[in-house]
Amino acid sequence: MTTTADRIEIDPTSLLVSIPASCTLDGVETALAARGFTLGVALDGNASSTVGDWLAAGAPGARSMFSDPADHVVAGLHATLPNGKELEIRPGPRRAVGPDLTALALGTGGRLAKVTHAWLRIHRLDARLPSLPLPGTDLDPAVNAGEARLIDAIHRELMRP
Repeated sequence: MTTTADRIEIDPTSLLVSIPASCTLDGVETALAARGFTLGVALDGNASSTVGDWLAAGAPGARSMFSDPADHVVAGLHATLPNGKELEIRPGPRRAVGPDLTALALGTGGRLAKVTHAWLRIHRLDARLPSLPLPGTDLDPAVNAGEARLIDAIHRELMRP
């Protein structure tokens, strides 16, 4: 039987972990802790969620982007678009230029892309992490009507064969 620890690949130099989206967050945290790392995520009600479902929900419990603007939760991903085509966003530095395709893929609740594999940022267990916001505090603004129309237009374009 394959365990989560067998399915993840840690890059300790880049502080990234490669994870299939079908792994559960608690399984990933357990496997990482055994090797001295953590996702640094408040698992509260998300422990049994798969990585894919957690990302589609907007990565609840992850550190706010406001705690360190140069840091990131997701460094890269593989996903399937609604028309069946594959999307690959290779892991890269947070300061890389260009459109933030990761945010587009993840910020739509799985409507524009279904994540199949992700490269997530990890932290050393002995490192001091910035404090997380209070539980229930949402520092990221909600999608407004204009953004929802844009997401719908992009979704229609992606559905074309």
